[in-house]
Amino acid sequence: DTALLSVKRNALVAITANNSDGGIVGIFLMDAFGPSDVKDNRLTGFIFGIAFNKGLFTGTPLSLAGGSAIVGNRILRLNAQTEVSDTKAFAIDVAANDCAIRNNSLIYAADAYGGILASGANARIEGNTVRSLAKEVSATPSIGILVARLGGQGSLGSLGGAIVGNSVLGPQDGILL
Repeated sequence: DTALLSVKRNALVAITANNSDGGIVGIFLMDAFGPSDVKDNRLTGFIFGIAFNKGLFTGTPLSLAGGSAIVGNRILRLNAQTEVSDTKAFAIDVAANDCAIRNNSLIYAADAYGGILASGANARIEGNTVRSLAKEVSATPSIGILVARLGGQGSLGSLGGAIVGNSVLGPQDGILL
């Protein structure tokens, strides 16, 4: 195992009394550098599930945790208390290059949510299940998988990578590049 940091087999729950998400970020590797592993965790009730993105709140994606693996995590998000907007909060948000995002199960019920955002180059997104429990598609639907470098200057695209064998279920946009 070559990971500098490992976050494995944790259960984190942050649901409020009214069955809404009470936490902001479940696992936030803001300043991680080098390969890190986030594996087999269970997160419930966080607006953002797992983030490898120092710019999570500033809008400019950045992470030096290249070569990281986000594998086998289960993330459940219920209701977002947010205003209607095109901005999405993703269950997995990875800005590092050369990362594997594999075999995760992501479930969410709010249009303000999305499944996976990979803004680093050469991401491999494989075998994930991304499910929206929304009752219908809204004017700004959830996004299952988004591969792009989003920032204050808009979308800049991404370099390389692979999106293989994922399931995107429920009323939402599927895979956007």
